[in-house]
Amino acid sequence: MKCAHLLLAAVLFAMAPAPSLPAAEGTLPLGTNDQPLNLDFETGTLKDWTAAGAAFEKQPVGGDTVSPRR
Repeated sequence: MKCAHLLLAAVLFAMAPAPSLPAAEGTLPLGTNDQPLNLDFETGTLKDWTAAGAAFEKQPVGGDTVSPRR
């Protein structure tokens, strides 16, 4: 009987309508030039981003980098 209750609960859950969420509204952070910053890469570029530290030294890597390591 326990399995039947679980199955019924799963079926009812699957049939329930998905809750609708309100559209998110807000403001984008502005740079020093009062223009919206590119924080989510929507422009398809790295505009407004700066590489810092050693993580990006010698980048980008080109060619086949696996074969020389084998």
